[in-house]
Amino acid sequence: MKGEVRPPVTGPDGTGKTSLMRILKESSTPNGGRLTPTGGSGTCARSGHPGPPARRAGRSRARPQLAVDPFAQPGIRPDAGSSAVHRS
Repeated sequence: MKGEVRPPVTGPDGTGKTSLMRILKESSTPNGGRLTPTGGSGTCARSGHPGPPARRAGRSRARPQLAVDPFAQPGIRPDAGSSAVHRS
């Protein structure tokens, strides 16, 4: 049974879309179509709508902070800052 189910899941066309569709259908049916049980921490396909926006917001906020903190130090250029850190 497993051997027969795996070929269609991977996608006969090789696109892999069938696997996503099956995961969406299987995950949505037992969960009752609710996205709360998934927690949104899973892949975008499993989390559904609440997943992508939450992840996008977190990533967009984290990226600028990390890039601004080390690189945009007060009056210190990225090159100078890195060289100063290495020298000290």
